[in-house]
This record gives sequence, C-alpha cells and structure tokens, in this order.
Amino acid sequence: MPWWIGTLIGGVTLALMNALKKGMDITALNFLCILPLLITVQLGFWYGFRHGDNFTVTWFTGSAMSATSAIMISLLYFKEPFKYTILVGVLLIVAGQFCLTR
Repeated sequence: MPWWIGTLIGGVTLALMNALKKGMDITALNFLCILPLLITVQLGFWYGFRHGDNFTVTWFTGSAMSATSAIMISLLYFKEPFKYTILVGVLLIVAGQFCLTR
C-alpha cells in the first residue's frame, strides 16, 4: 500500500472524528465511541510517515487531506451553504500542497 493512502485515511478520519466530537458531550461512553477513530488517525498517519520518502511531503499531504475533508464534511453533514470562496479555498489548499511537495 502506498504511503499516501495511510495519510489519506488519517486525514479523513481526523476530520470525521472532529465532526462527531463537535456534537457530543464529554462522557466516558462518548469517549469510547471516538477512541477507535482516534486510533485509526494515529495508525494512518504513522503508516504515512513510516513509508513516505520525505517527512514534509507526508506532512503537507496530511494537512491538505484533513482540511479538505473538514470542508467536505461541513458542507455535506452540517449542511452549511456552499459559497465560491469555499471552492477557492479548496483549490488553494490543493495547489499549495502540490507546490510544496514538488
């Protein structure tokens, strides 16, 4: 499995975990529900950093995946209105990740 798949899994799971945590009270039961997601985030990023060629490339890819996933979750799950500034933000994230990894 390529390194970027682990980073993708870590980034998407991080955004999902933050979205789920946003609507929950802090209780032991809710913590137990989020714990598997937290472990998945750590293992995904660990795999990306372990098998990636360059630390900064993996870091920038994980940051871009987390931010883009958070934007998509806020649009789809929280039903926030779509604005063109969101599209510009996603394009700038992807372009910045591409420039920083080259």
